[in-house]
Amino acid sequence: MSVKDYYKILNIDRHASDQEVKKAYRELALKFHPDKSKFDNAHQKFTEINEAYQTLGRKYSRENYNFIFDYEQLNKMRIRTESTFTTVSDWGQEVKRKARQHDRPAYARNEDDDIDLRPYVKSVRVVSVLSFLFAFLVILDYFLPKSTYDQTVQTKLATYKSTNTIVIATEDFEFPLSYSYSKLIHSGDKAVVSLSPIFRIHYDLSVDTGIDSFVFRPHYSIYNVFSFFLIILLATSYIGMFQKKENPELIFSAGVANVFLSLLVMYLIYI
Repeated sequence: MSVKDYYKILNIDRHASDQEVKKAYRELALKFHPDKSKFDNAHQKFTEINEAYQTLGRKYSRENYNFIFDYEQLNKMRIRTESTFTTVSDWGQEVKRKARQHDRPAYARNEDDDIDLRPYVKSVRVVSVLSFLFAFLVILDYFLPKSTYDQTVQTKLATYKSTNTIVIATEDFEFPLSYSYSKLIHSGDKAVVSLSPIFRIHYDLSVDTGIDSFVFRPHYSIYNVFSFFLIILLATSYIGMFQKKENPELIFSAGVANVFLSLLVMYLIYI
């Protein structure tokens, strides 16, 4: 079941102070009290308002709610982005369909064309093969057993407000984490850092505070919100490898996209 947006229910900002939370609750409770309100849905609204205040009105419960709510929103965003980029192959089929509608195929050259891309098809296919193998290797790295390291949280480094990210430093590693999640971690907490075996990508951070245990994923990672780039790279590599050689323009375009996406994935691996 989806987590309710209590901030929206109380009509307050995410960073509202305790006083602002209490003030919003009192105003809304007075407005929608079943014994005084004339609204038809007063009872339901009053229940939601009380439920929201019970959660946001206490510091510990508010921090736990923020953690759960942010995690759910992150997953929703990942699902939306992945589903958006699953139609690349359909796009390729549409290009071919439209080409057949003309008297001549889309790959036919005009006499005035300056560049003939056909001599480059073989080289571009090699690039596409390498890109496909690279993407496959990164995905394989995700599923292989992870290397784990027992650590102790040393400190929280710089906060990057533009990305809402903070770095959790242990003896040997620096783990990027959402700023809101980092509030659950303190210096001296026992931690276990998991890394992928091939590219040494941060996979997760397990923290034992002595009271609770948490498992966190990196705030920005090729295995998290940026995983859709791997899907696009696989799709464009497939186009570059198996598109008919009579369509050099599409093969060349796929090759250029593969180079760009491969460099982007490499950057995301090592940021």
